[in-house]
Amino acid sequence: MNRTERFRRVALLMASFLRNLAYLRAFKDVHARIPMDWTRDFWITQGGNCTDIAVLEWCKLFADRADKHHWSRIVADLDAFKPSLLARLGMEEAAYSDYVTSVRRYRDKFVAHLDSDNVMDIPMLDIAERAVFFYHQHLTTQEVSDPLQVFRPLPSSSAELTLYFEHHCRAAAHTYNEVLPPLRTI
Repeated sequence: MNRTERFRRVALLMASFLRNLAYLRAFKDVHARIPMDWTRDFWITQGGNCTDIAVLEWCKLFADRADKHHWSRIVADLDAFKPSLLARLGMEEAAYSDYVTSVRRYRDKFVAHLDSDNVMDIPMLDIAERAVFFYHQHLTTQEVSDPLQVFRPLPSSSAELTLYFEHHCRAAAHTYNEVLPPLRTI
């Protein structure tokens, strides 16, 4: 696989992460409206699947240094990338490392395997989201000479990535609002 193909695959993982995160956020907004009937399992499973796929995709990009899509195997200037990422996230190295460990732990203990842990600690994905936006911006401004050519039809700029995410948030919210009954008040 050549470098251009790797960039494209990284962009596909980013898009998948953001789509699933968008669907998850829209799901959380309507969670209280999920009916207590035979469809409930469907809705709960759908929300859980979006969480799990987002976590899996993010781990490929940020948590598994051995993965061929991990940022450390993609970016040219390794010494500059991580400090810039931490600065963008507003995190110290130790806090970021703890966050990566928590996301990886959820993936390993509950998504990839069902280990013996009794408590599922689902990670918040706000930091993961900001990391993906940073990584994408880095690729499109510093690594890829022609982002439009490499990423087409995926977002090839930060502005396009934001629109992509917002579009999927709106699409999911629209779908949920069309299908789920309104919240009943007493």
